[in-house]
Amino acid sequence: MASDGQSTELVGDQFIRFTSDKIHQLGKNVLWGGSGDGGAIQEIKAKLDGLGPACQGSHQSLRAAFSEKVFEVNQLRFTRWRQMPRPNTQPPTAAFSLLAQYEGDKPRIVEFQEHGAATNYEQVGYHAIGSGSVFACANLWGYDVKKCTMDQAKTLAYMTVYKAIEIAAFGLGYPIDVWTITRRGDSVSIVQATKEEREALEDATKTIIQRQVEVFTAHMKS
Repeated sequence: MASDGQSTELVGDQFIRFTSDKIHQLGKNVLWGGSGDGGAIQEIKAKLDGLGPACQGSHQSLRAAFSEKVFEVNQLRFTRWRQMPRPNTQPPTAAFSLLAQYEGDKPRIVEFQEHGAATNYEQVGYHAIGSGSVFACANLWGYDVKKCTMDQAKTLAYMTVYKAIEIAAFGLGYPIDVWTITRRGDSVSIVQATKEEREALEDATKTIIQRQVEVFTAHMKS
C-alpha cells in the first residue's frame, strides 16, 4: 500500500496544505489508508484504534466496524458544517478508507466510501482512493499485478503515486509512503519501507520512466 504525504484541510475559506501520514496499521494483521483532509483521517484513526477486539475478529465483523466508523466521521463532519454560521463556506472533503487484510490465506482489499458502502477489489488486485485515484488506476491499468514479485509490486506502487503527484499537483505531495502486508503460514507481517528503501524505489521509478520515454521515442522513429 502506498500513499502521498500531503493533506489538504479547509480552514474557513482557505485550504491549508501540510504533511501527514495516511497509512496506518490496526492490530496485528490489518493495514488501512485514508483519503480526505487531515482532520478526517485522524478522526477515523481515533475511532478505529478504539475498536479493540473487533479488529482481530472475522473479516465480516471488521468490515462492518470500518463501514460504521467511516460513516460516523463523515456524518459528524457534515453536521458540523451545516451548523456553521457561514452557509457559503465550502463543505468538508468526504473521507474514504482502503483496507488490506488477510482472512485466513485470502487477501482482502476493501474500499469504504463516505456513506459507509464497502466494495471488495481482490479480484481486480488493486484499487486507489482520494483525489489522485483516477490517475493511479490509469497508471496501473495493463499490469498483471497478481503476478508481481514483492519488489516489483513495491516499485509499481511507488511509481503510481509518483506519477499521480506529478500529474495532479493540487491536493497531492511528497513524501511517498510505502507499506507491505504479507503472510507466511499463520503469521502476518506488516512493514513500513525505510527512508533508504523509498530512495531506492524513487531511483527505480525514474529509471523506468526514462526507459519508457526512450522506447516510445525509438518506436516513433522506426
